[in-house]
Amino acid sequence: MEDNAPAHKAIINQQHRDYYNIPSLVWPACSPDLNPIENIWNLLKNRINMRSPHPKGVDEMRVAITDEWNRITEDELLECIDTMPERIAAVIEADGGHTRW
Repeated sequence: MEDNAPAHKAIINQQHRDYYNIPSLVWPACSPDLNPIENIWNLLKNRINMRSPHPKGVDEMRVAITDEWNRITEDELLECIDTMPERIAAVIEADGGHTRW
């Protein structure tokens, strides 16, 4: 599923999908993103930003991302998944427009 984000259109990504015969689903660029992984990315970003000292350079950032990713609990994952009914209701109420999600 791709929303025309630059990362999805990168030649290397297209070549990878072609090589492995991975089909793409065309998705509107402004569609609501209900995927719970978006909240996990936000959780990860917040945890990395709260680290002291803040990671510097690629190597420190790689370690920080790996450490924080491994600290995400099953309960935190399930909490994000459990919000799906609320997410869907919010999108319906907003008639497809902006929601807090």
